Amino acid sequence: MSDLATFRKEDIEAVHGTFYCVGIFTCRNNSSNPVEWHHILGRGNKKDNESRKMHSSILNAVPLENSIHAGGQRDKPKIREFFLEEIFTKVMRARASGKYELSDIDRKFLSYARNEYPNAYPDMDLLAHIIYT
Repeated sequence: MSDLATFRKEDIEAVHGTFYCVGIFTCRNNSSNPVEWHHILGRGNKKDNESRKMHSSILNAVPLENSIHAGGQRDKPKIREFFLEEIFTKVMRARASGKYELSDIDRKFLSYARNEYPNAYPDMDLLAHIIYT
């Protein structure tokens, strides 16, 4: 059985194309320099399929080089907040250009992540509009 927290390749391609870049981290061509896809807020509870599935959202995915992915710096609250803000921006750009549509999984994750890291997202009125339209 595959891991429910695995990111969908179609989502990654829709949001990132073939050149992965998030902020100052990891700018690579996916065909010649693979990256590791980090779950910003983890993979969810192993005993809870819905939690696990929610953590597969593209809004929880950031490409990292192995040395960064292997280190503990990536899990510091300010770094997580940075990653969440950056990937949110990339997903919203893909959405605005018609390359990506938010899924129910994305909406659930966004609500969860907004509670955990409120400073990573725009004001609540705008966020509610994004989540529910």
